[in-house]
Amino acid sequence: MKTLHLGIITTIGITIIGMVVFFIVSPVNDYSSNHDSENTENYDTQEILSFCSNPDVEKQGNDIFVICQHPKNSTDNGIFNLPTPTYKKTVCQSMHGCLYAYSYIPQIPNDLLSSKQKQESINKVLQATGLGVNYPDIQLEHFLILATGDKWFADVQFIIPHIMNGYNHCGWYTSTQIDLQTFEVSPIGVPIGTQKC
Repeated sequence: MKTLHLGIITTIGITIIGMVVFFIVSPVNDYSSNHDSENTENYDTQEILSFCSNPDVEKQGNDIFVICQHPKNSTDNGIFNLPTPTYKKTVCQSMHGCLYAYSYIPQIPNDLLSSKQKQESINKVLQATGLGVNYPDIQLEHFLILATGDKWFADVQFIIPHIMNGYNHCGWYTSTQIDLQTFEVSPIGVPIGTQKC
């Protein structure tokens, strides 16, 4: 009988100790998880502010979008009156590993520029760089729209068919970047070769 009472008392004691430990640890865990959540939000905010100085964050279903507004003292959307860039929060998936758990991918509408606006941009690049005058047979290779912060850019690559490239083939590639809001042109890449085909 003594053993039965001792067993019951031990079981009750262990149960009470377990409940006390649960209630003591539980608030710490709640604080810890809330604290981690706050750190994640602060981290996300800091990451967003690293590429966007005036963001609006919107949730659509399970997706999070960052709209990179122009600075508060500016209402100018540039020459083409383009919308402000939007970025989608995306889980980083890379075979080479990720520096951050998430990346923010620009959402570039297919109809961001009309064909007329695209041609105006190409003409501006050809004129500003002198490529159109110096290489009348130049051809457009690609026109790639990019977003950085609250700005829209285009990477414009041309091929000059009659100039020998570094692989002893005809066709020298040259690239230029144009700000689609200010029309400022920035040549990139190496100087154009001189050996003709």
